[in-house]
Order: sequence, then structure tokens, then C-alpha cells
Amino acid sequence: MPYNTYGAPSWPPVRHPHQLYLMAACVCAGTTGLVVQAGAQSIKSELPSALYLVWNLTLVLSGASCILAAWFARRDGVLSLLLERLGLSVVSPASLLYGFLLVRSQGEAAAFAAFMTIGFGIACLERLRECWVTIIWLHRQADVRAAAPERS
Repeated sequence: MPYNTYGAPSWPPVRHPHQLYLMAACVCAGTTGLVVQAGAQSIKSELPSALYLVWNLTLVLSGASCILAAWFARRDGVLSLLLERLGLSVVSPASLLYGFLLVRSQGEAAAFAAFMTIGFGIACLERLRECWVTIIWLHRQADVRAAAPERS
């Protein structure tokens, strides 16, 4: 995470266009699974129908949360980070699970897709860590300001 000269995380929080694209892809994939019951056969074959619906709902809500976070980035940075943290805390483990399910159900034939999905999950975990670091830094700054004596 880039820091300024005072050791603070860069502000306001910014999102890379690739992150937004992948979150939009999560929303599209989840919506497709919810509306027309079509989607990745690897996950559909591994999960009962109720969990498959939960899976798709997870994709939609977590992707939408991250997209909404980008929209709030310049309006309310703290809300933006909280929304992104919420979305990433769901989509990160879901992506890792999906990558491992791909390997389990498809074997070596899905190795590349599994690698890409697991890489996406790891990238989401790293961004989640960055969000946590920034939120913790902001809390510490608020504590320092609250403890500082008032100037007259």
C-alpha cells in the first residue's frame, strides 16, 4: 500500500480498474446464476441447490459492495473502506473455495482456471489486508486527536 511522507496510507482510498472489472464480473456471474440458474457447472455439481443459490447471492452482494465502495471513495472514504472490507471478506474465501472446487471436480483440465481464481482470491485477501491497515491507522489517528489537549 503506498504511503505518504508521514507514514499514512494513501488517501482517499482508490480502486484499480481491474478490481472494479472483476467485481462487476462477480455481479454478472451471480446474477446469471440467480436469474436463469445457469453458471459454472463445477460449482453447481458440487453444491446442493440451496447452497448454489447462496453462492450466487454471495457473488452479487460482495461484488456490489465493492463497486459501491468505489463510488463512495471520494464522498466518504471511511464508509468506502468499510463497504470494501465487507465485500472482500466474502469474495476472498469464496474465490479460494471455488478455485479448489474446480480442481476437485474437473481435475487437471481446469488447472488454469483454478489458478486464476485462486490468484484472484489471494489478491482480494491482500486488498482486504490493506483496508484493515488503513482502518486501524484511521482509528489510531482519531484516538490521538481525542487525547490531544485543546489549543486556546
